[in-house]
Amino acid sequence: MDDHQFTERRACRLVGISRSSLTYQARPDRHARLRERLITLSGKHRRYGYRMLHAKLVREGFRVNVKVVERIYREERLWLRRTKRKKIPREGREGAWCPIAPNQR
Repeated sequence: MDDHQFTERRACRLVGISRSSLTYQARPDRHARLRERLITLSGKHRRYGYRMLHAKLVREGFRVNVKVVERIYREERLWLRRTKRKKIPREGREGAWCPIAPNQR
């Protein structure tokens, strides 16, 4: 039995994967330091949103765009939880009062 050598294109077609996924190499995270600092700051300042945290990062010397901070903030799920207000039922609600003469309230 002789050895068959397949081209990369043919082998990928036989297996059913794309050539780009075969040769893909993940790049290291360029914002790793920023990500760590954002997580620690958001833990320290729980009520701050991404804009306030961006201002803090800029004061610390990070040169970063607010959109990058927002993206990382969302990826790490650091967003603020909105609390729903408790609805208190009004006591003794009656039918609407209707004036029957002028100058009545």
